[in-house]
Amino acid sequence: MNNIKETVSANILTLRQASGMTQAELAEKLNYSDKAVSKWEHGEALPDIGTLAEICKLFGITMDSLVYEPISDIDRKKEEDATAARAAGEKQRLRTRVVITLMSVMLVWLIAVFGFVVLHFFRIPYSWMTFVYAVPASATVLLVLVSVWFGRTIRFASITLLVWSVLAAVFLSMLVFASYNFWFVFLLGIPGQVIILLWWSMKGAGKQ
Repeated sequence: MNNIKETVSANILTLRQASGMTQAELAEKLNYSDKAVSKWEHGEALPDIGTLAEICKLFGITMDSLVYEPISDIDRKKEEDATAARAAGEKQRLRTRVVITLMSVMLVWLIAVFGFVVLHFFRIPYSWMTFVYAVPASATVLLVLVSVWFGRTIRFASITLLVWSVLAAVFLSMLVFASYNFWFVFLLGIPGQVIILLWWSMKGAGKQ
């Protein structure tokens, strides 16, 4: 068991360094903390079988190579070439996802501008409120897309933006349409933000 642990720890370290990734970057890809990756590389802990499979998939090697065979310099060169190709593909996928996300958010604002123009044309009061409502709508679209494609840190930011933009939209709606200063609606955001923070920290702690 000790030999397997030493082999795995050495191979993870070699593969990570050959790919040019930091411990934090590898941890993000595996949805673990950099502390966990450090433990693996120092032989203090061993990833579970599912994580080992993810590491093999990430670096394009077999389970036997990761667990039983120390990676030689030749293997390292092959891994560097393969990793470079995968990194280029991953970079392109990331760029595509970012562009799609931005396009989706901008579509919301295009609809908001169109609504503003129409309402303003017919001289409907407070047509600018379409921009206010566009903020939580954008946050909702952003949350959906980042939940599929991006890490938990961006999800945390998106949820936070959604909560506070909804509260701001409610406050402004009451102020504009009912002339009522509904400022205490923001008090709901305090426990809401605490819950979001606890969820975020719990998700990270579960991967130590």
